Amino acid sequence: MVITQTLEKFLPKERIFTSPKNFNGELGLSLSIFQINEWEPKVTCFITTLFKIVWMYLFGTKQYDIIILEYGIDRPKEMEFLLSIAKPDIGVFTAIDVVHSEQFGNPQEIAREEVKMVKNTKSTVFLNSDDPYAMELKDTIGVDVFTYQTAEHHNHKQLKEDIQFIQPLFVLNKHHIPQLESTISIKDTEFKIRTNLLSKENLGYI
Repeated sequence: MVITQTLEKFLPKERIFTSPKNFNGELGLSLSIFQINEWEPKVTCFITTLFKIVWMYLFGTKQYDIIILEYGIDRPKEMEFLLSIAKPDIGVFTAIDVVHSEQFGNPQEIAREEVKMVKNTKSTVFLNSDDPYAMELKDTIGVDVFTYQTAEHHNHKQLKEDIQFIQPLFVLNKHHIPQLESTISIKDTEFKIRTNLLSKENLGYI
């Protein structure tokens, strides 16, 4: 959602879409591409959805210029299937999520599956420098790479990330609503920002 809102602001002439339901995985990614936002595990819903997809495939026109997809996996080989549907032009590697480690066995197996997205990205990859698995990939990727910070570091002079946030502060706006204020540095160019997303790691994603 952060990526979508940012692109909408800076590319107002482009039609930008992402699933409002956070659809991901084999079914969710496919539904997102066809802009189908409602799904229930029922026979009637399956038939209706299949009819919509066939109709759109045969007679529809694409309703967006840019689509933001979430490549979510919960079992081995699933990333390969998602990449067979669509390989990203720009990939954002957030962090290895161990919530599905039961199906994989351990975080290393999750990492091996998730990095397939990075290695199949066509143009540019953003790597979370606070994730050790992502940083192991940095010198092995054949496309442009930007590193970004999500954890707060206190000695910013030693940071080597391309995108980092500096001196985050909690402040009140004129309506006395708490916000998070920080300086964002992107390859030595600095920007002041405020956000109502109060978690400091969200500064990295912004």
